[in-house]
Amino acid sequence: MLINRPIIFKILTLFLNFLFYKILTDNLAPDLFGKIIYFFSISMSISILSNLGSDTIISKIYLKKFGEDILKGKIYYHQFHFITLIISILVSPIIAIIYGFNNFEDILIITIVSFSLTNAKVFGANFLSIKNYFYYYYYSVFGFLFCIILSIFLFKNLTHILIFSSFLMNFFILLMNFKFKFLNLKNFFKIQNLNIDKFKFTITNTLPFIIILYLAASHELIGHYWLNRNFNYELVGQSVLLHRIASLTVLGLAAMNLVAYSSFNKIDIHYFDKNSLKEYLNILFISLFFSIIVTFFLFLTYKFILIWFNLPLDKNIILSLSVLITGQFIVICFGPVAMAMTQFGNQKSFSIIYVLGCIFNFIILFSYEKINFYYSTDPLIFSSIAYSLTFIFINLIALIYLLISKTKKEDFKIG
Repeated sequence: MLINRPIIFKILTLFLNFLFYKILTDNLAPDLFGKIIYFFSISMSISILSNLGSDTIISKIYLKKFGEDILKGKIYYHQFHFITLIISILVSPIIAIIYGFNNFEDILIITIVSFSLTNAKVFGANFLSIKNYFYYYYYSVFGFLFCIILSIFLFKNLTHILIFSSFLMNFFILLMNFKFKFLNLKNFFKIQNLNIDKFKFTITNTLPFIIILYLAASHELIGHYWLNRNFNYELVGQSVLLHRIASLTVLGLAAMNLVAYSSFNKIDIHYFDKNSLKEYLNILFISLFFSIIVTFFLFLTYKFILIWFNLPLDKNIILSLSVLITGQFIVICFGPVAMAMTQFGNQKSFSIIYVLGCIFNFIILFSYEKINFYYSTDPLIFSSIAYSLTFIFINLIALIYLLISKTKKEDFKIG
């Protein structure tokens, strides 16, 4: 069935994202568009932190035997879901302040949106385990954007748009739950046998996922923060659009990563062996094939795409896009590194690599004035270079670690 082919729904997701961003840029001033997307991006990063790696954890709960998942069978789904929402409420104000928001209204908006996105992501992870990729993508990726689209035709104020979008997202979750019944609302609100020890146990076991996923989402956001802090929201909006265009390059790998959730979980051992490497290379070759096609397509049609998003055809935007596409393609050549690292017990090491990558990104961005003194560089291009170099650095170090530190040499002996 088509519903079980992730590549089809990954393409559909990208098409819908393009369509939604097109509608937003057509109906919003560049500054308002940039501001909405900045709020949304911060809230999305908080939700990624708060959901505690729900994609991996919930898929393991369903695909592994009871008691073999990362929570060792001690935390049930409803308890896990409840914990993620509490974390979202607790961390949202802190992260909002870190990103420069100091008034109550902005902090409250980010908290509400983050709560809604976290709720959607944890709920959506259930669809991954049953291979219903459309609903998985809806609740995890493009659903909230769809709610924003509906909201902009009713409201023109940022606060009203984001609050109403949050209401719609949670309402759609409620409706969908009537059909699939992932959430038993009586159990959800009573949450029996959940205490501080179980809360600590969950955080301790998911901490590597929290670090990895949050920092992965934050690298792009770090650039947006830097652009907003030193320049304006319009540049933030342009950067977001360029990243969305360049993300087409990773179409194949993103779709194949969903396959890897199931295929890697079927491998009984917990280290990267010969069978794991074979599966890894299969995913690499398929994703690389798609990426080569998409890269050629982007370099042939970039002018049309930029016009589609109402972006000016100036050299800085074109060069910035070229840098992002090139960086994404290089990352594709490393294969499903992140998936393999998290699925074979290397979460702690991978989280350390991501922390180093985050520091690397900060060093580059905040060296702009010194570098610009010797060689003048457009800030949009500079942020794209910082982002691309950071992810190349992270994936290269992780791949080296995966192949050298965690591979049993005897599995690769010939004969």
